[in-house]
Amino acid sequence: MRPRCTQVENLRPLLGGGGGGNIMPALHFLTQAAEQGDADAMHWLGMLHADGLCEGDGQAMALMWIAKAAAHGHVIAQRQLATLMPSAAAGPG
Repeated sequence: MRPRCTQVENLRPLLGGGGGGNIMPALHFLTQAAEQGDADAMHWLGMLHADGLCEGDGQAMALMWIAKAAAHGHVIAQRQLATLMPSAAAGPG
């Protein structure tokens, strides 16, 4: 269950993916923005983790960042979360 996003593919050359570059500076600033409540940065971090461009448990981190982005009102993240976890999107039942 790996969310795919063409945005990640479009961003890959800028982050160094496929070109042997270093994505650490981008991850640093995305993480700072996400930790300050930026939903777009949270979503980007989730997509980068899902795409395997970050260290650690990619799928767990992807879900965490996408869920945080969704909770902050990011519409795309809300749709992705609903697709990944239909029971969570339905709310308590």
